[in-house]
Amino acid sequence: MPSTSRAGGYGHGSSTSAPALWAVLDSAEGPQYHRREVTVRSEDGHELAASIYWYIGPLDRGVPIPGGDYRAHAPAMSIYHQSP
Repeated sequence: MPSTSRAGGYGHGSSTSAPALWAVLDSAEGPQYHRREVTVRSEDGHELAASIYWYIGPLDRGVPIPGGDYRAHAPAMSIYHQSP
């Protein structure tokens, strides 16, 4: 479900209340991201609870992602896939 946050951002959502799935997602995001619940507004105006991941890692290691498409950008430029 596309939604707009109070800050004016856009995102994609899905629904789950399974704690085991949240643990998997938290692990995939890594320790440099913290999940928090926020309120978002759907395109039809309904307010919904949503979880987002806030980046809390070092900013000096970040790499700008042209166009904002992480999937097109990673893993070649990811900070987690360092060249040997």
